[in-house]
Amino acid sequence: MISNREDALDISQDVFLKAYQALGDFKRASQFYSWLYRIAINCCIDFMRRGAKRRMISNDPVSDDAFYHHEAVRHLSSPSNAVDYEEFCLYLHRAVLQLTPKQREVFTLRYKEELSLKEIARKMGRSIGTVKAHLFQVHCNLRELLLPYLQDNGF
Repeated sequence: MISNREDALDISQDVFLKAYQALGDFKRASQFYSWLYRIAINCCIDFMRRGAKRRMISNDPVSDDAFYHHEAVRHLSSPSNAVDYEEFCLYLHRAVLQLTPKQREVFTLRYKEELSLKEIARKMGRSIGTVKAHLFQVHCNLRELLLPYLQDNGF
């Protein structure tokens, strides 16, 4: 959910600190993982709401985005295709950052973590119908955000 690796590391420290402080309040009504995950999501949303300075592109070669991006580019047939793909990845990354925090969470869970709709619903504490609605909105918003790029490039 956070595009900058350093910010994500800072937030992860906050998550574990908050979890440690609230450990006595954990009711065991849900799985520990779900409880911790919810704290992490809330910390990310709080970070984004505070309007903290975020970089659009990570220059960190170890980040997940960079790893997947470079792996995909490595398998393209020509340098021209690789350049086109890199440009599209940049545009897509910027479009995803424009989604609402809830939509970005659904996008990340579905396409980066490759979870099923049922798993996403469980993690988010929502119904499958609500997850489908969020995913539909993600698709609509991305279609709208990516349309200028696609039209400019003859798609």
